[in-house]
Amino acid sequence: MWFRFSRWHRWVDRKTIGSVHLPGIYLLALNKRSNDPVKPNDQNIIYIGETCSKKGLVGRWKQFEKSAFRGKTGHSGGVSFYNRKKRIYKKTNLYVAAFPVQDENIALRNAYIRLMERKLLWDFIKKNGMGKLLNKE
Repeated sequence: MWFRFSRWHRWVDRKTIGSVHLPGIYLLALNKRSNDPVKPNDQNIIYIGETCSKKGLVGRWKQFEKSAFRGKTGHSGGVSFYNRKKRIYKKTNLYVAAFPVQDENIALRNAYIRLMERKLLWDFIKKNGMGKLLNKE
């Protein structure tokens, strides 16, 4: 299975990733460098997410930001991050890689995004267990 993820970007630089206005799949990880290879089953990944929203990845990340750093509802992974951040998680060591998906057939695009996110979760959990993942079981 082939994914065209961006390179790792610091969370604060996430809007510089190309095509983030599109829906797609994203990975959040701790303690990465921009030149580290993006491996979807890397044990430093803390969240595997997707959005099919018209607001795209950037819209979903805005929800994560509000939940993760202000404790607001709207993104369950963000709420989990907020609850753990006092101990180990910080904005300064959070990185994101994105796989925006463009397809004119919205139904196919959305089905593909959801299927691929589930496949990535399956592969990650099979290799690492739940570990540090913020995704709900």
